[in-house]
Amino acid sequence: MNLTVRRYFTLLMTYLKPQWLRTLLMVVCLLSGIGLQLLNPQIIRYFIDTATAHGPMGALMAAGGLYIVAALLNQGIVVASTYFSQYVAWTATNQLRSDLVAHFLALDMSFHKTHTSGEMIERIDGDVDALSNFFSQFAVNLVSNLLLLAGMLALFFAIHWLVGLVMSAFALLALVLLSYLRKRATPLWKEQRRMSAAYYRLSTLQRVDAILIMEDGRMLEYGPRTTLADDTNSHFAQLLLGEMKEVLA
Repeated sequence: MNLTVRRYFTLLMTYLKPQWLRTLLMVVCLLSGIGLQLLNPQIIRYFIDTATAHGPMGALMAAGGLYIVAALLNQGIVVASTYFSQYVAWTATNQLRSDLVAHFLALDMSFHKTHTSGEMIERIDGDVDALSNFFSQFAVNLVSNLLLLAGMLALFFAIHWLVGLVMSAFALLALVLLSYLRKRATPLWKEQRRMSAAYYRLSTLQRVDAILIMEDGRMLEYGPRTTLADDTNSHFAQLLLGEMKEVLA
């Protein structure tokens, strides 16, 4: 197993195992929704074929009633799936936030001197919030959509082998294209998160009245923020310029 995949799996198990029952219900709801997505088109096909062949009215009424029941059932499953997904996501991310805060508090002062509170808040809240979908639906949706794709291709092959072959080639091409786009987008997403953290560092500095800069236990500079920022020779002005370059880089 790839190291990255193993780390993702370990992360999922760490925060989803304590709420395994809700996670299981979420998986059942998502898989049930996939089953209904495969069933509804078959009901419509049966209805159209029966009506075209001038079939009995009772069969048409039964097909229509079954379609309505399936549609209502699907809406209920969507509501239940959303509830369980959000509950699992918020519970997991809140626990992860608590663990991150405990980790930050255990670090020595050298770390806190080089990282502002705004940056740490963005890491604890912003980055963790971006993982909410990963904890709630990403892994399950990945597997369930692959099952949905396999089911649809099987139905295409059942209709005609040539149709199934063409759609299989199209699905393979789409997967290759999505994989290529993911590789191109991942570095850009990392850069966006880095810039977001740098922005929060700057926003933290904009809210303080006085600046104190220390090095090796001795005070290098102290004064009003605006005064030190206007002085191009001050340590604070140099640090602020470095932050601006990082954001604009």
